[in-house]
Parts: sequence; C-alpha cells; structure tokens
Amino acid sequence: MPTTTAPASDRPSLGARLSRLPSVMVSSRVRQVAFWSVVALGLGGVAFANGSLGIARTPPSVGVRIGLDLVAVFSVALAYLLLTGRRRQRLGTPTEPIRVLWRLLLLAVLLLGAEFSFSLLVEGAVDAKSRLPMDLPTALVAGSALVTEALFVAALLAGLRTLVLYRRKPLAVGLWRGLLLATLLLGLITAGMLPSDDGRRLATAFVLMLGSVFALACAFRQGWVGALSLRQRAIAAAAAALLGGALTGLFALRVTGGAARFPIADALMNGRTLAYSASVSVPVDLVIRLVLIAGVLYTLTATLVLLFQLPTSEALAQRAGERRAMRSLVDLSGQGLDVDSISQAVALAPVEAGLADAAWVALPDPDSGTLTPRIASAHPLSTQAASGAADHRALADGASGEPLVIEHAAADHRIRTRPGSDLGSLVALRLGTGPEAGTLIVARRSPEAFQPDDVAALETFAAHAGLTLANARLFASALERENLEREMALAREVQQRLLPETLPEVAGARLAAIEKPAQTVGGDYYDAVTIDDHCLGIIVADVSGKGAGAAFYMAEMKGIFQAASRLTRSPSEFLCRANEALSPSLKRGAFVSAIYGVLDAEAGTLSLARAGHCPALVVRAAPEASGEPTRTGAGESAVPSSDVARRTEYVRPDGLALGLDRGPLFERTLAETQITLAAGDVVILFTDGLVEARDASGEGYGYDRLADAAARLCARMDHCDPAALRDALLDDVARFSGHPETDDDVTVVVVAWDGLTPA
Repeated sequence: MPTTTAPASDRPSLGARLSRLPSVMVSSRVRQVAFWSVVALGLGGVAFANGSLGIARTPPSVGVRIGLDLVAVFSVALAYLLLTGRRRQRLGTPTEPIRVLWRLLLLAVLLLGAEFSFSLLVEGAVDAKSRLPMDLPTALVAGSALVTEALFVAALLAGLRTLVLYRRKPLAVGLWRGLLLATLLLGLITAGMLPSDDGRRLATAFVLMLGSVFALACAFRQGWVGALSLRQRAIAAAAAALLGGALTGLFALRVTGGAARFPIADALMNGRTLAYSASVSVPVDLVIRLVLIAGVLYTLTATLVLLFQLPTSEALAQRAGERRAMRSLVDLSGQGLDVDSISQAVALAPVEAGLADAAWVALPDPDSGTLTPRIASAHPLSTQAASGAADHRALADGASGEPLVIEHAAADHRIRTRPGSDLGSLVALRLGTGPEAGTLIVARRSPEAFQPDDVAALETFAAHAGLTLANARLFASALERENLEREMALAREVQQRLLPETLPEVAGARLAAIEKPAQTVGGDYYDAVTIDDHCLGIIVADVSGKGAGAAFYMAEMKGIFQAASRLTRSPSEFLCRANEALSPSLKRGAFVSAIYGVLDAEAGTLSLARAGHCPALVVRAAPEASGEPTRTGAGESAVPSSDVARRTEYVRPDGLALGLDRGPLFERTLAETQITLAAGDVVILFTDGLVEARDASGEGYGYDRLADAAARLCARMDHCDPAALRDALLDDVARFSGHPETDDDVTVVVVAWDGLTPA
C-alpha cells in the first residue's frame, strides 16, 4: 500500500512542544548545571549591578533598569521551568501533595529566618531618589534577599503547580496557565519601574487583580484531597495551615514596616521603608507578592477543605472500599476453576474492602442428600462458626428475589445468635440464579449497619461473583465427566454465554454481529449495552492467544464492560478504566486490543476510541441516497470503491493495546474521534482475523479488499441489511481463502444507520 505522511493534525502543537520544554531542560545533568548557572548569574548579576550603582550614587538610565529587571524576571521564570521539569508524580499517589506541602513549609520557615537575620545584622538604607542600596552592607543584604526570595517563589510556584494540576483536568490547566501569564505580564509591564513611579500604577493594579482572580480560581482545585485517608488528611491540614501562616508572614513583611524592609534615607519620607528585593528589582518584588497571594489563598482553601472533610473521611473510606471490592472482581477470574478457592476470594473481598465485619459463602451440597447448604468459605470466622450462625436454607429462600437485609439479627428467627453476639445486622445475597447458585452472607456487629448504597455495592459484587462461580461449576462438572478433548468444547460453551444472545436496539440503527473462533475457544469478544434511551455502547476486543486462557481474559473483559460502560459516555475514558482494571491480572506478554464506540442516535454521531485494534470501516451512503457530499475526517484514510457510488473510510484514532502500559503512557497516547452519520451509512467493526485471511499463495485479504467488498455489497442493497452484509463479507473472505475455516478468530459487528424519522 502507498505510504502516507502524517496529517498536520497529528503533529505536536506549539503548546504541546512548550509543555515538554521543562523536561528537555533537565534531561541531563550537564543541562541542569548549565541552566541553573544561568539563573544564578542572572539574579546575582542584577543584584551586583544595582548594588554597585547604588553605592556609587550613579542612578541607572531607564534602559539599563529595564534590561536588569527583564533579566531578573526571566531568571525567576527559568528557575520555575527547571523545577517543574523534574519527574512528575504518578496519578493516584496522594502522598506526593503532602510531601510538597512539607517541603514548601520548610523553605518558607528558612526564608523567614533569613529575613529576620538580615534585619538584625544590617539596618541599611536606600537612596530616596534611585531607591538603590546606599552602602555595601545594604547592597549585600538586598542582593541576598533578591536571590533567596526569587528562588523560593519559583519553588512555591512549582509546588502549587503539582497541587493544582494533580489530575490535569482541562479547566485546571487553563486556570494555571492564566495565573502564570498574569505573573509574567506583571513582571514585564513593570520593568524599569521605580517604587515611586505613579505612571504605571493603574496597569500594575489591574494585572495584580487579574492574577489574584486566577489564583483564587486555582485555589479551588483540590482534587488531591479526595484520595487521602483520615490520617493523611489530618497531616495535610496541619501542613497546609502552617504553610499558610508562614506565607502570610512573608507577605506581611513585604507590605508593612519592620523586618525585611530598608528605611528610605530622606527626612521627608516620614519613616517610609522599602522591601529588600524592591531595592534591587521592583518587578521581582511584585511577582513575589502575587505568588505569595496565590500561595496564601491555596493553603487557606486547602486547610478549610481538609478540616471540613475530616468528619466525612469514614464515609469516603467506605466508598473506597466499595471500589476495591469491584476491582477484586477481576481477581476472581484469576482464581482458576476451583469452586472452593473462588468461594474463599468471594468471602474475603467484602471484609477487606470494609463493607462487612464478617462474610461467608453457602453453596448447595447435592452430595449430602439434603437441602442444607454447606459453608464453602468464611472470613474471619471459621466455617464451623458460620455454619451454626443461621438457617442458611431459609436465608437463601429469603434472598431469592432481592437481597435479604436483616437489620436486627438477634430478633430474627433465622439467625441462631443471642443478644450481645457479634452479629448485629446481616445481608444475604444470591450468587446467581438457579438451583446451583449459592448465597453470600455478610454481617456487621452493629444493628442497622447496612445503608442502601452498601447493599447496592454488595449486590453488584455478588452478581459478578455468581457469574464467576457459575463458570467454575460448569468447568468442574465437565472435567469430571469428559476427557481432555471435551475440555475445550466446554470452554467454548462458556465463552458463548459471555457473548450477547441478542443485541440491544436503538431508534435509527440496526445491528448484527458474529464471532467465529479459530479453535474450540477463541479470544475474540463483542458486546453492546444500552447506556441511556438514545445511546448504545459497542465494543469489539481481541485477546492475545487462543484457547481457554484467552476465554478467561474475555470473561474479565465482559465483567469490566458491563460494570464500567454505563459510568461514562466517553470511549477514551472507558478504555482508560478498562486498562486500569485489567492490566494487573494479565500475564507478562498478554494484552487485549479493543475498539469501543458510543452511538448517539439523537445526535446522529458515533464516538470511537481504539486500543491497538483494527480501525473502524465506515461505508458512506451514496450521494443520491444521503443528499450530502461524503467527507473524510482528519486522521482517516479514504478508500474509494472501484465501480460503485459508495465511499469508504478507515477511522484510526491512536491508542495502545490494553495491558501494554500500566502507567500514564496509555492515557497520553489514547485518542478519541467522532463520526457524523448520514442516513444510509454503515459502520463495520472487526478483528484482524477478517483481513489477515490468506489464500493458497499466502496473499492476505487485506484492508483494501474489505473496503471494496463492503462498498460493492452495500451498493447492491436498496436498504442495507446488516445481517446480510455480515454474512456476505464472510462469504467473500471464504471465497478468497479457498476454505470456510479461518486461521484466526473472526468477529464482525455491523451497524447500519437509517437516521431518525422526523416527528
């Protein structure tokens, strides 16, 4: 196929290249030393030049003042870039913001101590006209204060950046950039300005106010607080309060008389004073003030947020436990096919997640010849103690329709406990349906301890645990009856249960799908779920490898899809969540490619994200059918059909396969695109087995043949039938390869868009 150059939209933008500048600057130790030397020379040179001019009683010209001020401002900016070029913290590491607060507090205390030491050592004085140091001790203190304060404000800005951009949401990034631009603009417009100048006071006040507004908006970006435990919040609140006090003290020293200020040597000034750094560079002094305002606002807000959320930390810990219980669903599929080991995991998960004080699993025991269930596992109590705690047959019957919640266990006839025992309240949940389904019993020591959201989380957990147990029972019973050849056939049956029997419907669209495994059990997976009244989520995935191992990962993928697809309408966000949940259970070298789309029937759009999977094929309606010209979006390749009026597009948003990266690289490389559909358009999602089929000579079927075949077949249909198109494509591949069986799993999902009929 002809090679194509990357479109302009795929090239890094100017903003993206600038955002990588700090990392490039600190990419080697030599570069770090070189750039820090520039910072030191810039700030030290400005301090030396102004000190020398002041001692010599030679006021600098306006041009010299502007030049020196610009050098000082850009030196502070360079120091900030060097500090932010360090390796950024990983998402989900709540201890990093706490460390940032304590580091900044240490630096602020050291700076306060330095300021007071300077005031004790040297009283100093500045010239009333030039406002420059009048003697050598004053020049040394002013220069030292400028360097230390400038470096501190750069560190403070870098620390605030870590806190504000903890999750790097677009709004947070925009507000932070606004604060940085206001800070830089303040330094630039005041270059060459003397403290006594009145000409630029209005502009200076406006920029200070603008920067303060951005600082106030950034102060509400406290996303890192939600990830902290109760103990971590208490520590963070103390650090934020102390840092806020230290920053307030530093700001007060700059705007009030006393320490950290020089008296102005003029009797007419009536004891007026000037901040240390202002005697060297007014722009740097104003920049320091603005950054201190931002620090005070952020630390004050953080302190209040942390203190107000301390009473709710227990509830937040409970929610975190629910998330851990849901994440443990992935681990259940990795327990193998042993019912007892899976039962142990099911009993352990609610207790470790904080949803219960005790839990046990009761399973039917047909070998006993009675209807009394057996206790397969219990935690932390023994199976014997759990067996005598309740009438488990009665609990199973009571939980057959919906979860059975017993708020006062001691008063219920089905519970064999006495008042004052460790069973205060209890919930029984069925692990699936049918006579072979077991029961999960969770208990707490206190009466009325289970809230409705607790029961809902447990119900979701029990449903997925029941599916895992059902699969395990199916495998266990089959392995007892069949030999090794029958194992793979049975695994195929389990896999078919994971595929949807019917596809959901939505107005304006018709769907058809098929999955053909190369072996008895394949690794392909497709599914569709109704997100709301007019949105469908559609996924096609391909697990690396074949056989039963691939089917197990497919079961995990189904659980993740069913649990997470309704939580977001963004395909890229769903794939990020799927990668986070699936990656820990994948063996080394295993991965899952997937393409996920959200069809919005109301808007007539299909949003797509791709995780290392085959592109989506879009067959556009003929111009006479749609009434609109067909357009090819950026980043998509158009393949015109040879003799029909249909056009095709391959939509290829970027993305790594699930499991290849467990860090931020997966999220950074993942792209999302949106296709606008016209009536008569057809979208085909497939796995690589369709295009990699080979004929006797070894030539592959390929993407071009698939696009031509789809366009040709759609053109022959007045009203494209997705099932007929699906079967026709498979027949075309079989004719090309010369045999009906494929060397790889083949999955095809066809979405025919008819459009919504106007009301």
